[in-house]
Amino acid sequence: MNLHLNRRTVVRLLSFSLAVILVLGILAFQNLKRAQTAERQLEYQYLKSIDDLGNYLENIEAALTKTIYSGTPASMTSLTSKIWREAGFAKECVSTLPMSELNLEKTYKFLSQLGDYTVSLSKEVAQGHQLTKQERDNLVQMKEYATKFLQQVLVTQDGVRTGAISFQEVKHDAGSATAVSGQESFSDGFLETEDGFTSYPTLIYDGPFSDHILEKEPEMTKNAQEITKEEGKKIAAKALNTSVDKIVDDTDEEGNMPSYCFAGQDTNLAVTKQGGLLSYLIQNRAVETQDATPDECVEAALDYLNTLGISNMKKTYYEIADNIITINFAAQQGDITCYTDLIKVSVAMDNKEILKYDARGYITNHKEREDLTAELSIEEAQKSLSPLLRVEQCNLTVIPTSGQNEVLCYEFKCHSEEDENILVYVNAKTGAEENLLLLSISENGTLTI
Repeated sequence: MNLHLNRRTVVRLLSFSLAVILVLGILAFQNLKRAQTAERQLEYQYLKSIDDLGNYLENIEAALTKTIYSGTPASMTSLTSKIWREAGFAKECVSTLPMSELNLEKTYKFLSQLGDYTVSLSKEVAQGHQLTKQERDNLVQMKEYATKFLQQVLVTQDGVRTGAISFQEVKHDAGSATAVSGQESFSDGFLETEDGFTSYPTLIYDGPFSDHILEKEPEMTKNAQEITKEEGKKIAAKALNTSVDKIVDDTDEEGNMPSYCFAGQDTNLAVTKQGGLLSYLIQNRAVETQDATPDECVEAALDYLNTLGISNMKKTYYEIADNIITINFAAQQGDITCYTDLIKVSVAMDNKEILKYDARGYITNHKEREDLTAELSIEEAQKSLSPLLRVEQCNLTVIPTSGQNEVLCYEFKCHSEEDENILVYVNAKTGAEENLLLLSISENGTLTI
């Protein structure tokens, strides 16, 4: 009997010990997972900051170029306000990066003076003064420094993503310039940039078209009849050229454009609840080759638009990346291009499959416009252009404004003295310079900045 009890006791002790070990193991595993999650979140925040910094510097570089060629006070004010705002955001990004021990005084000074100086020039122009040669030279030189800063940030971005530059040093010594495991230091590029701010000018002073168009009530759905989810599923199946039973429900979207959402194999898409319009489609797959030409892919995109009942669309610009071509289509009303009514279509260049489709700008803005009559002649509107630009082509367009409205403009396609391609949009009724875009043309397409 005692032997039996002893055995039972031993079994209980072993069971209890194993349970304790199991619990401790689970707790240790949970703590490890929490630590790994926190580390990933920290690295994600650093990566987001460096990505955001690159975006802000790209915006600054583009706005500085536009400022050099700006021809009206209103345009100058808009551009310099953007530079001031983006420079402030860039400073915030630098401050969140793991470089607290570094002395980046020159970097912060450059970003601060960049915003203040351009705003002061804008005030002078608004008072009727013309920019002097020295002031324009200052803008050119500051653009060159912004470009160098951007290039270094892009190199750092690439190094982090490929593993050549490590965030691991942050855990041991934030701001240290000493790399681990033979890797480059995250701080090295910023030290190089800081050392580069040695001879930018002494400044003496007094101190395409955005996503906001999606914030208003969509024109094409506000008076449309609501469809059922089953009807939406049939529309989704047609958009994917597949059967309804292969479409599964996903979480619906609300907001300004309520939509039924669906999923297929590696695919997500949305259909508006009012009107049953395909809002967007995303198919994820790698494209290994370029067997189709850009023109063939444009034709495939136009054919797809036709299957959706969308016509009178004009190809504007496109970009090729990772063997995928993304084409911007704008609606045409007569001879007038409506850049507000935009659809983006991405086509795989191996088999011309539609991989992405985004019609939210088109659904939001498309309508038949009544008052599209220019009050100024082309010659009168051209007087608003900078004398540094040479006009090559002119068309009438409708573009969005910052106030969620739209305006009829002459689109002047120009060349600068440095052979840069520039688009200038001049109000066809008032002659005001409404917008200015840089055209980046390469073998991979044409983009607007």
